[in-house]
Amino acid sequence: MVMLHLNRKRVRRLNKVPSGSTVPNTKSFTRNDDSDAIILSDSDDHDLLNPFSDYSQIADHNDSNIFGDERMLQEDGMLHDLLFPQEQKKNRTYSLPQLPHCKLSYTPTKPNITELVIKEKIKSVLPEKIPHLSKQSEDLLNYTFDSDTQLNGVRKLSIDSGHAQNPKKRTFSNVSQSSRNAIVIDVESSDGETEDECDDKNGHYIVKPNSFFANNRFLIKKQIGQGTFGKVVSAYDYKLKQTVAIKIIKAVPKYREAAKVELRVLSTLRKYDPNNNNHCIQIKECFDFRNHICIVTDLLRISLYDFMKSNQMLPFPGSHVQAICRQLLRSVAYLHDLNLIHTDLKPENILLLDDSYHRKSLSESHLIANNPNLSRFSYEKQHVKILQDPSIEIIDFGSAVFEDEFHPNMVSTRHYRAPEIVLGLGWSFPCDMWSVGCLLVELVTGDVFFNSHEDREHLALMEKVFQKPVDSFMCHKYLQQYLRDSSKKPGSQLIHSNHKVNFPNSESSTKSINMVRNAKPMEQTIIEKVPVISQLDMTKSLASNFEIYDINDEDLRDQYTFWYSFIDLVSKLLQFNPQDRISAKQALEHEWFKLGVLDDGTL
Repeated sequence: MVMLHLNRKRVRRLNKVPSGSTVPNTKSFTRNDDSDAIILSDSDDHDLLNPFSDYSQIADHNDSNIFGDERMLQEDGMLHDLLFPQEQKKNRTYSLPQLPHCKLSYTPTKPNITELVIKEKIKSVLPEKIPHLSKQSEDLLNYTFDSDTQLNGVRKLSIDSGHAQNPKKRTFSNVSQSSRNAIVIDVESSDGETEDECDDKNGHYIVKPNSFFANNRFLIKKQIGQGTFGKVVSAYDYKLKQTVAIKIIKAVPKYREAAKVELRVLSTLRKYDPNNNNHCIQIKECFDFRNHICIVTDLLRISLYDFMKSNQMLPFPGSHVQAICRQLLRSVAYLHDLNLIHTDLKPENILLLDDSYHRKSLSESHLIANNPNLSRFSYEKQHVKILQDPSIEIIDFGSAVFEDEFHPNMVSTRHYRAPEIVLGLGWSFPCDMWSVGCLLVELVTGDVFFNSHEDREHLALMEKVFQKPVDSFMCHKYLQQYLRDSSKKPGSQLIHSNHKVNFPNSESSTKSINMVRNAKPMEQTIIEKVPVISQLDMTKSLASNFEIYDINDEDLRDQYTFWYSFIDLVSKLLQFNPQDRISAKQALEHEWFKLGVLDDGTL
């Protein structure tokens, strides 16, 4: 036990303080190792703390009453047994729990890493071509180097680093940068024996469960995914003696070219974080077999989307959202430090390291209790799944782009696409932050935030949920660009000359118009899915909310504080103007990560 001696006019809830450390903004608060106690003196009288501080005010006392009380602070940081004098009796309190993921910090793997990545850029990756043997050998064909190569375990890759010149890219801010030319990699095709057919008409490799692959090196178990790029299979690797994932790229030239870029990205990720502390999927090796570039990685669990789908599309507990967000922001900060933009962050591209869970009856779930908006689920299914461990890893770098290289006009999946991309204004790192914001709302509500399929409708939805128009500077820039483009059809503009979104128009369906009209403000969308909270006004301070809605219960105030801070973070991620959006590193410093919450993930 650690004793907390209090001798103050105000009592504050605190997390456990490491030995020898001090509490920020409280000079007189230190831990005494000899007595194993935390001592707070009377030296300075501090003003009321804002709702996003490390610790929250939990009691006020008259200046004439100074008390000396003791709390027991358990090793897990929970405060309890607060004994007040009888005339100053207050409710017992404790620090709110957080999952350990929320305490993870981000530190660049090397000083000046961005400059280093640009200077030592991997400009080409050449997978080893594996000849197809018409008659399978019983012996494994050893076509990989040992794992202790200078490429940090990425075996049999020919990697070339150096400076290059690249075509000028388009960025929103139009900041001039040194241009660089992309290096096109010449990856040889395999000899193309035709004694047996291996591809379908679209160039996909025909996956046969329980069949050998790459000359007996792998035994394909099953197909676990398919996209425009190709297929992903789980397979047993007889050389490494483990089950792995293999991404088998289509035998189509444009997808092979795209795979070469992905290999450069994956090799860069591995080079600067060989231990994968920043949780981005890591390449184990790659090869070229029968005209299919194959990328081998660890086999992870299901995606966040798949878990939600298996869980009635119920929201994640707030504590799990916080843990997932923390990890995601660390990964994105690492990517951006490497001068990389993912461009396709979404629940499908975030995988769980462990998809085990426990069940909780809906009647007992903190997610459902006291929330009439979610009560309908009790009639459909009787239990909700709660993850045992919300650890994640980012996957699918097939669309990732180096910031100083060519940017295609259109990136990102529609629902997570930033407004500057929709308007064709160019894009950069902030587009990833917009995607993170959309993803967070989806994890909290269980619904896609912008369920749109057309640009005008998409922009109109943004205006409706944020209760404000598209940024005026962006509108002006769009109109300038539109007027210069003679290929645009008359009336096809997304923004009118008065800076109003061109919606609805003659092409808008009744369904689309009604969807936009019925869209709710973002904070309302969120709090309708949050237990206990029924009203919240983000235009006013948290203290004003307590007063307006008569929130006196301490536990309820904790919930309000947690979700008020969450909405504040999301609002900073979802700013129309990308220059106003916070970066991943700034987001990691947000006060929300200092707040705990009692819910299904922590109880």
